[in-house]
Amino acid sequence: MKYWGVGTMADDRGPEIRAIPGWGTSWYTRGPTYWLRRVGVSLVMLFLVSLCAGMIGLFLGPGFGLRVGPAPGFVALGIVIVVTFVGFVSMWKRMDREPTSREIDKELKQTAVFETAWNGLGWVVLILVIVGAVAGGVARRSISAAIGTIVVLAFFGLAVWMLGPALAFFVKSLTGEPRPIRLAQQEIDDWYRERGLDSRGSIRPT
Repeated sequence: MKYWGVGTMADDRGPEIRAIPGWGTSWYTRGPTYWLRRVGVSLVMLFLVSLCAGMIGLFLGPGFGLRVGPAPGFVALGIVIVVTFVGFVSMWKRMDREPTSREIDKELKQTAVFETAWNGLGWVVLILVIVGAVAGGVARRSISAAIGTIVVLAFFGLAVWMLGPALAFFVKSLTGEPRPIRLAQQEIDDWYRERGLDSRGSIRPT
């Protein structure tokens, strides 16, 4: 296969078309496979956003919300809005640039802390389940209520933490291309520019 500039053949090999994980070389040809993958990514992100929003709504809705009262419900809603906004803005900025070594180290530490806390919470729930199975009467009902509250709060916190970044990914999937594709396209453009040629007009990053 030969690659062409505008009106001029580049050379016998042409630029190297780099395969991107999850996209292959479809990002270059822009055929049906590429657009199906774009739609698939958007649908997955939409599902994740809907799942997070649904879990948050379930927590703040009439079922749980009426039990905690209106004031705590409004406070929780305010926290959701602030955390979602901060998560959206932070992820949106990070998607368009290369993370620094300091940011990578910070993310690794945060991931380690999150995994430790999540695993610890799992052990707490497991111990409570075992104790509740052995106990009886009022103690068992109290432990069951505690387990339910812990599980609900844990998944509520996870949904709030994920909503902002998931929403940023969803909006980005509709308004532009992933950063790896833009970088690969830039490499193609540079290849043609170094040879005094124009890159293929039909292939442009959005």
